[in-house]
Parts: sequence; C-alpha cells; structure tokens
Amino acid sequence: MFDVEINRNTCKGCGACTKTSQLLYLDDENLVCMEGAIIEDNIVEGVVDSLYEIETPASICPTDCFTVFNDDGDEVPIERHANI
Repeated sequence: MFDVEINRNTCKGCGACTKTSQLLYLDDENLVCMEGAIIEDNIVEGVVDSLYEIETPASICPTDCFTVFNDDGDEVPIERHANI
C-alpha cells in the first residue's frame, strides 16, 4: 500500500495526470481529485495498492503536485517526465 498526497494549491487543472489514471479526475473547480480519497486543507489524501497505479500520473504532472509514501512513511521518489 502507498499513501498519496496531491497538493491542489499547485494544481493548474491541466488534467495531464487524469489521462493515464482511472483513479484521478478533475472536479467542478477544475482541480485534481482521487476516487476514495479525502480532501483536507486542499490536500488530496488517498491510498493505492501498488506504485504502478500512481507512478505514471505523478511522473507526468507538470507542477509536481504528487507526493507518494510507502508503508514505513518514507517518501517514494518519482521520476518526473514533464516540465512546464
């Protein structure tokens, strides 16, 4: 299991991360959300079963909104593939 945090304060609403994920979508405010996640202080907090589920969307986010943590609470580095 991996904990995922998505910072909606930096989200530009481009939808790049939603194109490769069935978990992510843009809400009415045109900001990223995640199925089954909660939003607290404009941070989306969710859980995924495998890194595979979130690695590609996180890697193509142009504003680096994603932080992923393993079961030990250590941050999992995600190689970024987009720069805007």
